[in-house]
Amino acid sequence: ADERMVIASDPRCQKELLEKYGIPSIPFDAQALGIKSPKLPAGFGKELRQRWEKLVAARKAMGPQMLFNQLDLWPIQPAYFRNLFFRRLPTALEHFHLAKALMQQYRVRAVVVATDTHYVGQLFARAAHSLNIYSLTIQHAMVTYPQVYLPVRSSQLAVMGDAVRDWLIQFGASPDQLVVTGQPRFDVLVGAPKVSRQTLLGELDLQPERKTWLLAPEPLLGFWMRDMLFMALEKLPQVQAIIRVHPFDNPLDYTMGLQYHPDLQGRVCVSRQHDVASALQACDVVITGRSTIGLEALLVKTPVITVWPPESTGWAIPPYLQEYLEQAPLLQAQDSDALLSAWDYLQNPEHSTLLEQIRQTIIRRYAHYAGRSTQRVIEVIRQQAWKEDAGA
Repeated sequence: ADERMVIASDPRCQKELLEKYGIPSIPFDAQALGIKSPKLPAGFGKELRQRWEKLVAARKAMGPQMLFNQLDLWPIQPAYFRNLFFRRLPTALEHFHLAKALMQQYRVRAVVVATDTHYVGQLFARAAHSLNIYSLTIQHAMVTYPQVYLPVRSSQLAVMGDAVRDWLIQFGASPDQLVVTGQPRFDVLVGAPKVSRQTLLGELDLQPERKTWLLAPEPLLGFWMRDMLFMALEKLPQVQAIIRVHPFDNPLDYTMGLQYHPDLQGRVCVSRQHDVASALQACDVVITGRSTIGLEALLVKTPVITVWPPESTGWAIPPYLQEYLEQAPLLQAQDSDALLSAWDYLQNPEHSTLLEQIRQTIIRRYAHYAGRSTQRVIEVIRQQAWKEDAGA
């Protein structure tokens, strides 16, 4: 009751998060925060110019070209980096000092971010470090490459499971910087859904008694995944599907695509209307690429089929999917026929015991604390914040 929370949020979250829960929002500027506007340190402009000159000299020494698909991008890169240096960096430094001033004025004891790689998260993690304030990054997704979380810039990184911790240590993370808490948003996946299958499918004008697929496309693969799904469904008139479009995707790309498949009218619905837990539990399979929604599906006992384009090279998938497919290799597809074969495999009751064993193994290694993750995160923050207070 005596704790306060300051949320540093992306402006896009204002309506979705802040206004929905009645949280007052304040623009991130000195006047709105009632903080004295920070000034850039003396000689900053001169140092910036010197650093730019060193960068240009170093780049010239590396060679005259920056090739990408046989195109030389170097002629346009100096303008980009020059803008970054002389416009963005001064703004970032002002934001850094403003973040420090905010923490001091509000007597912040701990900083929690979803990622310390993106701008806002890294800004507050670095500002907290400069003030000897504890900061915690909570792993928000099952990433494909460890570099997304390395190096750990916050005091600690809260990861989803023991397997993730071991994986990051393998790629150079310090064990002291990693704490296994689970992902708090997984807590809502434990227990009964808010909306029943009967109600959810009825609200989407789908038939509750029909087998139902949920497609969770990736933005870069959306069209290909959509078309593969449509081709497979045309061969399965008894199956219907929900397409849960990625937040960065455009739903119109999927609804317009349906116009060219009249046989699917009434059997395919494009919707993000319902919460993730209810949507997952209303479906009989989740079809995705590399999304964390696959792990969420396994938490609610919904099997997963993973797909990727046949022409893709060097296609990497998160560790949990690697383990999943090593034990169930038939649950991957690169075309509509393979997708149908994977579906047939899931429908065979002889495979149900093995699939449940695989599911339990994945959950134990990657989401063991689902249902208790929020409490574990709170305990870590309190313990570390009190430790910082005791050492002050």
